[in-house]
Amino acid sequence: MPESTSPRNAAKSRIAILQAAEELFAEHGPNGVSLAEIGERAGVSRGLPSYFFSDKETLYQTVLEQAGGDLHSALTEVMKASHDSSPSEVLAKLADCYMDYLAAHPCVVRLLQWNALETTAKEGAPWASRIPGRLFDEVLESLSKRMVSKAHSRADVYDLLLSVVSVCLYPFQIRRFDPGELQRRKKHIRTLVSMLSRTEYE
Repeated sequence: MPESTSPRNAAKSRIAILQAAEELFAEHGPNGVSLAEIGERAGVSRGLPSYFFSDKETLYQTVLEQAGGDLHSALTEVMKASHDSSPSEVLAKLADCYMDYLAAHPCVVRLLQWNALETTAKEGAPWASRIPGRLFDEVLESLSKRMVSKAHSRADVYDLLLSVVSVCLYPFQIRRFDPGELQRRKKHIRTLVSMLSRTEYE
């Protein structure tokens, strides 16, 4: 195994490659960086990323799967801990969790931007990942079980969730928040989400 004389060294190299790939994909987009450049940033041989991930598309998908998995775990914990909460409380907690995640993972914010560009590309989207959409759909399914009623359809819940995601994500796309600003922003979003969902769904 190149540059990996033990499982421990192989694991460390793989982690370093994923970290470097996340940074470079966030900086330049999937089309703007090569596997060799990722290997150089990771401090391994230029060919080692190909050894672990075969090609750049596989590496890009792995980076997004890792990021999506971390967020999925965080949101799942919120849902499990909120089984007795009202819809407005659940949405407010999910928004809070999502903003904490975005603040802690600035590279992911940029990755989502690049992925959105690829998804809307005219000539297919060879790099586009469906992971963000699948995660959204999973949360939507869970919320729909609580919020769909005679007065409100799944489409209503979809629109509400999409609005919440957008109002949480957009500010991180244009600036970084210091801890004090983040807390202020989270408080504002919690209040807004609670007002919207309580008025319409409770």
